[in-house]
Amino acid sequence: MKSITRVVLPILLVAGAIFGITFIRMYSTTDEGTIDPGGGRRNVEALKFFTTKAMPAKEEMNDRGVMEIPQSLRHLQYWDSDCEVGVAGHFEFWCQNRHEQPVTVRVPFTNCQCAGAEIAVVPQDAYRDYLVGSALTSGPLCPAPGPAGALVHLALDKRLTWSPLFHGEDRKEQTVPAAAGGNPQFALVRLSWTPKSEPGPKGIVAQLYASLGDATPSHTELAVEARIVPAFSIIQRSGNQWAVNREVSVGELLESGVSKQTIYLSSTTRPFLLSSVESETNDPCITWGPAVEASEEEMNSARQYSPTPGEKPMRRVKCMYRMEVTVRERTEVEVGGRKEIRQLDLGRFDRKFTIAAANAGSWPFHLNGQVLGDVTFPSGAEAGRIELGSAFAADQDRSRDVTILADRPGLELSLIESEVFPNYLKVQLIPQKPVEGRNQYRLRVTVPKNSLFGALPEDSVVVLKTNGPNPRRLRLPVRGMTFDSGRPRI
Repeated sequence: MKSITRVVLPILLVAGAIFGITFIRMYSTTDEGTIDPGGGRRNVEALKFFTTKAMPAKEEMNDRGVMEIPQSLRHLQYWDSDCEVGVAGHFEFWCQNRHEQPVTVRVPFTNCQCAGAEIAVVPQDAYRDYLVGSALTSGPLCPAPGPAGALVHLALDKRLTWSPLFHGEDRKEQTVPAAAGGNPQFALVRLSWTPKSEPGPKGIVAQLYASLGDATPSHTELAVEARIVPAFSIIQRSGNQWAVNREVSVGELLESGVSKQTIYLSSTTRPFLLSSVESETNDPCITWGPAVEASEEEMNSARQYSPTPGEKPMRRVKCMYRMEVTVRERTEVEVGGRKEIRQLDLGRFDRKFTIAAANAGSWPFHLNGQVLGDVTFPSGAEAGRIELGSAFAADQDRSRDVTILADRPGLELSLIESEVFPNYLKVQLIPQKPVEGRNQYRLRVTVPKNSLFGALPEDSVVVLKTNGPNPRRLRLPVRGMTFDSGRPRI
């Protein structure tokens, strides 16, 4: 026990002394200001700031390997710049008053209505405790400097009293006391924000003025480069590649075909998520499995992947869940005590879902594919969709012919006119000469002139059905857009 004390205690004392000296030197200044030659007021740096711009400290890659974080940003390597949409964030700037007079501080404006500023004077004893705690977290015996440093800062924050500088329409002056006994008076300026914008980079700036006696007020611009992110994202994996994706294709499904797809829900701001999936229609052929925590291998792969070549990834994925969706061409259900077969409609399908997490918002999600069987499309709708074109004149009829061929002899088709959408579409199903005993049809779809200005609705569709004891519905989505966006000219 004595040997441990003899070894460990000196190390801690040396680490604390080095940290304290370095910390004070960073904050200290020998420039007490300059005198205006014209006999005017002095220009004095009333408050000395350690840093005036908070930006993510990232390791980058070049042709020689990893480029280390610049020395000027080392103190920010554990700061998380991610901030959720609608959730308050903040950054605290250390400053000090080394003068024998108090300093008056004001923030007249910020660059964003969502931003505010406040200040807290750090008591001398609280600062000493913080200095010792920070030295220990920076020492060689601290296994987790990031979390330990956060705890030290949390302990300091409990001993601070925050006073407003800028909030909405309110502007208030505050005072940082004079240095006492040769020790500078430290303070923290907190720049806070509640982002309401879309995800993406967000710059928050506050203009701070500090006055010392009759000297000209010194001006400091405090800035934060934050990244506004959603509470969670929907991502997909392909090998070692990861990408945000809210649309999944199951491809083509044949008779009795089954397709399983995996998606992931990840968050860079939350340690866990409680998710749910909702749909406007309940289809027994499409089922969702429960959300389960991703494996360690999946988490590590996502953390190490960088979408930007040459940039080392920010390992900030805090939680990730895996969900599996299964699409079946047909499935068995129980109705009234007896079992029945349910099938997806033939043709293309596009199902809309809403994936939500408790108190974390929601995202739309699309699942699409194509069910094959009973008919083929020799021409006009090779991908199972009727394309009318993306730029046709609104004052002229626009038509598209589709050839439909039955896969087996005797199969007939008919049009379900009541389900054609939008109802101004003109649709004709015209029988043609059979091919090797199989029925053939020409389907003509027309957008009448002066009925469409802009794009067809997303759910535009023509619906057919087959005959026989087990009739099937056939859905053909329709797409098209005129280059006229206004009403017809007279």
